[in-house]
Amino acid sequence: MALAELDAHIHRANTNISDLLSVFFDLENAFPRVWHHFIPSTLYKLGLPGALLCLLQNYLSDRIFHVRVAVHLSTRHSQKNGVPQGFPLSGTLFMVALDGIFSTMNHPLRR
Repeated sequence: MALAELDAHIHRANTNISDLLSVFFDLENAFPRVWHHFIPSTLYKLGLPGALLCLLQNYLSDRIFHVRVAVHLSTRHSQKNGVPQGFPLSGTLFMVALDGIFSTMNHPLRR
């Protein structure tokens, strides 16, 4: 639907000989870059109940990982940013962070 709407805006701008500004985000490496504290603060502003908010905040904080290559295991590293991949709510948590970015932009803005 979004592509059809964008196509209609482009067609309208060409027909009216007017300008159209579009911004596209490259989200390829976005999951590992989400700031852990941004998601709970956004959910708090949206009115998420305290217990569930604490659960998600605890899930995102103090995460450690190590990498296995064949039988060798690396030392542990702290994960300071990012949404855990493979977690069923990761996509939703990422979209919450993305929505917080859109709310800081000036209007008119279309998603």
